[in-house]
Amino acid sequence: MNQPKVWFPDLLKSSAKSKKKFITNFGNYDHESIRKLCLEILNKTEKIAESGDVDGFKSLNWFVEHISGAVQERNFCDYFIYANNDSVTRKNILVLICKHSHGDILNCLFSEEFKLLWNFLVKLQIVSLTSTDEEQHNAIYYAIRSNNVQLLNILIHKWPNDYFCNNAEELDELLSLAYEELKLKNVLLTDETQAFVENVLINLRFFHNNSNSKPLLSSKLIQSRIEILIASIEKLQTFCSDSMDERFLYLVKFIARNVYVLKRQLKCTYSKLPWEEIEFCLIAFVFSHTTDEDINLIYSSVLNKAKILTYLDHFSRCLCKELNCITNLETKKLSIYPKMKRDELIKNIINISPEFAPLYADYMVIRDIHSLETVKKYTKLSLSANTNDKEGQLVIIRALQVCGEHFKNTVESPKLSSSTCELLLSLLPRDTRQIIIDLRNSLSHSNSLGRRLEIEENADLDFFENIKNDVGKINAAITEILLKRKISEIKLFLKKIVDSENSDEIKENMAILCDLKLQSILSKESSLSLSNEIEEIEKLVTEINNEMNDKTYYEAQLLDKIFHIINVEKKKFEKVQTSYMSGMLVQNFTTYKNDKSLQVVVEMLLLDIMSILEDSNKNLTDNLLFLDENSPMLVGRNLRNHLAHGNALCDILQNKPSVSIALNAKKIIAENIAQQKKKLVN
Repeated sequence: MNQPKVWFPDLLKSSAKSKKKFITNFGNYDHESIRKLCLEILNKTEKIAESGDVDGFKSLNWFVEHISGAVQERNFCDYFIYANNDSVTRKNILVLICKHSHGDILNCLFSEEFKLLWNFLVKLQIVSLTSTDEEQHNAIYYAIRSNNVQLLNILIHKWPNDYFCNNAEELDELLSLAYEELKLKNVLLTDETQAFVENVLINLRFFHNNSNSKPLLSSKLIQSRIEILIASIEKLQTFCSDSMDERFLYLVKFIARNVYVLKRQLKCTYSKLPWEEIEFCLIAFVFSHTTDEDINLIYSSVLNKAKILTYLDHFSRCLCKELNCITNLETKKLSIYPKMKRDELIKNIINISPEFAPLYADYMVIRDIHSLETVKKYTKLSLSANTNDKEGQLVIIRALQVCGEHFKNTVESPKLSSSTCELLLSLLPRDTRQIIIDLRNSLSHSNSLGRRLEIEENADLDFFENIKNDVGKINAAITEILLKRKISEIKLFLKKIVDSENSDEIKENMAILCDLKLQSILSKESSLSLSNEIEEIEKLVTEINNEMNDKTYYEAQLLDKIFHIINVEKKKFEKVQTSYMSGMLVQNFTTYKNDKSLQVVVEMLLLDIMSILEDSNKNLTDNLLFLDENSPMLVGRNLRNHLAHGNALCDILQNKPSVSIALNAKKIIAENIAQQKKKLVN
């Protein structure tokens, strides 16, 4: 009997001569020899999946085709199945290829040339996308993790027989689950990889699928979500440690997402429960612990873990009381707002539940700060816009639209407090003030778009330049307000340390101070009027230094660092004062358009397009449950609402809205949406 093992080493690198010899001798192989040969082919396939040997893979494929031609294909498949039974630990070939990032091997496997081998592997069930390895990860997980976009593209778009064209839901589930897991693990993914994955998900979810529509407002589903929310709040209360870990923050985000869904389903309870306030405080709390922004100084001073737990406990108790009323109410009445103004709603809630008064006080502070920061961001960009070109004009228009949105305080869209809004409006000339008020009072974005176009048509040559100057006044005022508030919070922290008699409180406040970018805050766009504030901070730090006789090395280093920053800022003020007195103080604005300006232009155009689509053709359906999806994406009405009103919850989601905005714009252009009869979902 011939021994096929003699030829096994040649399976991956045999020459033309050895192939000829194999053909000559193959007729002498018995069934057992062929079975062993098939087993060796499977073993070599695994090794190639790990090594990425393309030439070896092509050689191996030649042997498969020859053997299949020599015996009936059905019998050959039986040989493979028989051989595979000898291996109880056969690995998934796709998982191995993607784990080792071999795009060329995958491209070969999916090609027509390798069709026979592919079919055998499919029948052996060792190229399944749902199969996982010992670490419980599948091929898509490894393809994303590899940051090899070519590999990922082949896996999704070149699968034989266009498999995913008819199985889009399966692709969505596999891709979004793997992507979300990698994001939660903070695995480093390149911008290119993230854009590719999110583009695929947006394409999958872009159009509304009637076959998947579910009743969103059934009492049973709402009650189940409420029970989940209450259970999550109870679970949060069990976190005893004072330190902030990822599990705690993840659960807070989960609660915030469910609050967002329920507040839209239970609008009738807005006179009983502070939905907007609890949601925004949760968002601000998570944001302050997951980002590195100056605004976190305010968030951290207003909100801490103890407050969040207290507010959620009050909210949970009140929600439990409302549960019976909600379940007994007609479904269609659940999503109707009470016929009351926002101030009346707040008074009503505090009268019923006085324990919510501190929540409202904290909310007003951080909501104002958030809106001011948002308006500042857009108005600052408009200062460098070129008023003579369309892109620059769109940046200015977007700044006006954002001002109009944030200068209001309604039931469904609470933003700036009335006092702060009136202060900023008072800085503007009558015409500009009226434009912003008109935009603010528009019932829909299409109405504000019509008003905007009317203003632009009647505008003179200096219109945009004048608006730009007026927007600059808002920006300057907001900059001053924010800086003074941040300085005030620094002083508050220092006073807490001075007045504290509890060592734990001192450590807590010192830790917060350590996290602050003090120099960055003090040096940003500061004015002469703040020099006295710097001196007051210096006195407080000196007092702390004198009173803390038993300072640790860490505390001493921190105080030295603060002294150094103060001295640097004092010298800056001396230089500024000299320049100011000499009449040489000038304000410089960026004159070139940067990427952020381009983002604003895309935002404005996309908002206009989506608002027109919504109001004319009713092309935007509303998926209230988009946050329940793995790796939720902004699409359709949820994207439109974010562009128009600003959804703060997007700031703490895994996927950044700026990417979704760009990808949606690309999709709208590619699909020629104006001619489409399909509805856009989400």
